[in-house]
Amino acid sequence: MDSRELEERTKRFSVNVIKLVESFPRNKTADVIGYQILKSATSIGANYREATRAESKSDFIHKIGSG
Repeated sequence: MDSRELEERTKRFSVNVIKLVESFPRNKTADVIGYQILKSATSIGANYREATRAESKSDFIHKIGSG
């Protein structure tokens, strides 16, 4: 799997989770849980894209591990 494929998969995952959360009922509990799920799901792709811009292999490992 190349980096572009993984980047596309993380994007699709985020979009799918956004659609799922949008289907939640509108109440306080669903809003709080939905917000947390959205933050987690969308950060995966952002963290991966940041890591791919690392300056070295050790920088990449550090960025992937600390996301």
